[in-house]
Amino acid sequence: MPFRGRLSDRLGSRAGQPVSEDMRGRELLLNLLTNVMSWSCAAAAADRLIEEFDDFAGVVSADFHQLCQAPYLTVRQSRLLKAIHEAALHLTMVRLEAAPVLDQSKLVMDYLNARLGHCEVEEFHALFLDAQHRLIASEHLATGAVTEVPVVPAQVLRRALLLNAAGIVLVHNHPSGHAAPSDSDIQRTYEIQALAADMGVVLHDHIIIARGGHASMRQLGLLLPPGSSRFPWRTGGQ
Repeated sequence: MPFRGRLSDRLGSRAGQPVSEDMRGRELLLNLLTNVMSWSCAAAAADRLIEEFDDFAGVVSADFHQLCQAPYLTVRQSRLLKAIHEAALHLTMVRLEAAPVLDQSKLVMDYLNARLGHCEVEEFHALFLDAQHRLIASEHLATGAVTEVPVVPAQVLRRALLLNAAGIVLVHNHPSGHAAPSDSDIQRTYEIQALAADMGVVLHDHIIIARGGHASMRQLGLLLPPGSSRFPWRTGGQ
């Protein structure tokens, strides 16, 4: 059983040494899989899944049909992994709802990375907030291709008005791994911010998620200042 030997050697050799996140992910996946298959099959599956999807987060956030096609996994076992991902997102969401979102930057980033960090195409999401910056809803608004996602600014504001939201945090991902905003990202943000201001809704930020990190347009100074009527910035592509 070659996979068992490889994984057990890695887990056993770490005694007295710092445990890397990569190793933690492998061990967690192994522990989960041993509940639904034999240890030897779980060890083999854990190795193959980590190899294919990079890390534990990549495995549980992978598309369900991709998991079903992976070696060693049945449909039932694939459902279990997806249920774990959904449970983790739900627990994080419950914690986000307990306090103002803008006061929980680390928890927000943990949630967004879990939701979007391993997506293979661009997705556009929005966090809708009330006047006290508490979370009303987190919504997936559009799905695009590897390098672009189409978003109509009016669609975003329509949802904000229907939810009676006072503020918005825009979010989308860059599957390329580079979080830097493109010209089109900034232009789209400007259009949504200007329309939101006309309707009395505050755009608090536009966050870009990538496997290599994230970018906040507020922190980069790329949101329009109050009262501005034109788009003053250009930047390099993603």
